[in-house]
Amino acid sequence: MTARAALSAALALALGCGTGASPGGGDSELPAGRSGPYRLLDSEELPEGACLLRDQAATLEDPASLRLDVHRVALYFTRREGARRSIHRAVVVDGRRVEAASAEALAPSLGWHGGGVGAPDVATTRDGFAMLYDTPAGLGLATSTDGRAWRSADGPLLVADAAAGELTPLRAPTLVVRPDGGVIVAYESAGAIWAATADGLTVPLRRLDADERTPRREALVAPGADARDAGLVGYASGAVGDPTLRAEDSLAGRTLYRLFFSARSAPVGIDGGSAFERAIGLAGSFDGVHFARAESAVLSGRADPAVRAPSAWSDGPLRTWLFVSGRCDSAGRNEGIRVAVAPGNRRYPRTP
Repeated sequence: MTARAALSAALALALGCGTGASPGGGDSELPAGRSGPYRLLDSEELPEGACLLRDQAATLEDPASLRLDVHRVALYFTRREGARRSIHRAVVVDGRRVEAASAEALAPSLGWHGGGVGAPDVATTRDGFAMLYDTPAGLGLATSTDGRAWRSADGPLLVADAAAGELTPLRAPTLVVRPDGGVIVAYESAGAIWAATADGLTVPLRRLDADERTPRREALVAPGADARDAGLVGYASGAVGDPTLRAEDSLAGRTLYRLFFSARSAPVGIDGGSAFERAIGLAGSFDGVHFARAESAVLSGRADPAVRAPSAWSDGPLRTWLFVSGRCDSAGRNEGIRVAVAPGNRRYPRTP
């Protein structure tokens, strides 16, 4: 068995069998259902229709969940109205009820923001909270003491480097803060997921190479034909992006990194033309650098062809919620934040 095959086998057990404990939790909180498959909640289970959060005047997308307690998460997301993007915050209870109206958390206020900030991810730090977000100029950093009022850094934290394989602007950053204060930052560029690391957010980031044996820098997760779905074109054969990275302690004392991401298949022939399918994928790693990707999508895009940008939150030993961008109506006239759940064999009554 090769080293890569051994890693894949070990991660298959860890991702599929719930060997990782929830952060801050004990062995009674094993996330056995986190690897899916997930089911999208529908209008009979949510108070406001197919979407948990929607805005008739704007598109809501790129959700990022931050655990507040066993029942509540702060949900940060992008509000896009025309060319303007801003970041808003809402509190969600039990995965499917908004506690109060959302409020703006970060607006484009500096020249380098280029009129738009979005695709946030938030992590707890020793001093409060850190938010990463994207702009046309690069990835930004903002800090907060309460998770509501944010102060943006004066310049980008990281900008695209074509020599490092980043051929398009960096977008959709995600952040893990380790117990020692070190950080891992993953992000999307050129249809792949890359990463950088540092001893903290106040020092320059160092780009990671997922395979130092090759002459060029390798992405953490890249599109490829190795992901197959029932023998058809791979669900991640076209592009991957919108990463959400989280770290958990396993029962064996190892750190398990789970990476949820958006996936797009290569074009397939349909009715004399071609189209691609969207889905949500999952990859795992024990070192935060070398990832094994699940062979099948954890959430198919067949029920909602716009599904993308996942963020997971587990509130018990089995159940995991997955917040995603998606359609609020079948025609796709309005897009907002949807919710999926695993296991998906239970229906949830609508709550007021």
